[in-house]
Amino acid sequence: MTKRYLLAILLAAGMTTTISAQDDTTESIAAIRQELEQLKAQRRADSLNTATQARDERIWRKSAPWILMYGTQSIDDGIVRFKSGTSIGLAKRRTYFLHNKAIAGMVKFGLDVGWTELSVTRYAKGKGLSMKGLMSSAMGNVTDGNYATMDDYFDAASKSALDASDERDAEMDDILNRLDVGKFQISGGFAIGPSIHVVPFYALNKKGLDRIKVGAYFHYVPTFTALVFTGSDEDTSISGGYMGQWRYGFNLRYGRFGIGVEHQWGSGTLKRFNTESDDKDSDASPVGDKVHYNTSATRFYIGVKF
Repeated sequence: MTKRYLLAILLAAGMTTTISAQDDTTESIAAIRQELEQLKAQRRADSLNTATQARDERIWRKSAPWILMYGTQSIDDGIVRFKSGTSIGLAKRRTYFLHNKAIAGMVKFGLDVGWTELSVTRYAKGKGLSMKGLMSSAMGNVTDGNYATMDDYFDAASKSALDASDERDAEMDDILNRLDVGKFQISGGFAIGPSIHVVPFYALNKKGLDRIKVGAYFHYVPTFTALVFTGSDEDTSISGGYMGQWRYGFNLRYGRFGIGVEHQWGSGTLKRFNTESDDKDSDASPVGDKVHYNTSATRFYIGVKF
């Protein structure tokens, strides 16, 4: 009887040990599986982060476009207003983003700097210079006559030129007045101001749609400008000075190419220079006339390297 009890106890102990070992093995396998799943999840997360970082770097690459503009412009002195027939411009700009990570992956704020802002506007086409008047100023007038030799002819022409020297000098000084250049404005400066940039289809995670970006901006544009105006009396005047201008604009980009529109306005007091001077060593002298001008322009543009 005692032997049976001992055998039963040994059998029970063996079964308990076996069950315990099986439980330990099962727990070990479960722990290994859990660890593998964690490693897989971490690997997937790292891969996703790497892909997202590469995607964001591709979307938010450096923006430093060259821009070619065309549009209309007007200028007035409070009395007379001129509107352009043609206004063209060239600009080199750069956007400095104010934060590294885009908001929701799709929005960034930036500071725009326009390192080069040039424009030429024609308000009226000129008539040019009368070549007939110019030639008569440069040569003496020889009337009809009988000359025994060619030397006599050239002597007469030389005498005619000397006799007309005073008149010729006056006419040469008056060439600029007879040169009708029309009405032009030439401006140059730089720009600075905030901007916002949005990738509207970022959530769709499509490579082609990621290339679409829209932007808006507001800039202050310190500008130095010159006006070259020929009046109805064919008197050409030149005015120049500083104009403080403002502008706002919008653009649509696809990859490195873009189109946009902007409106610019401002004012400034320009000093007029006289093209006639008693000092023959000077082509222009200030006459002290200062006129306050207001100007505004609307231009469309295309750009590369956005």
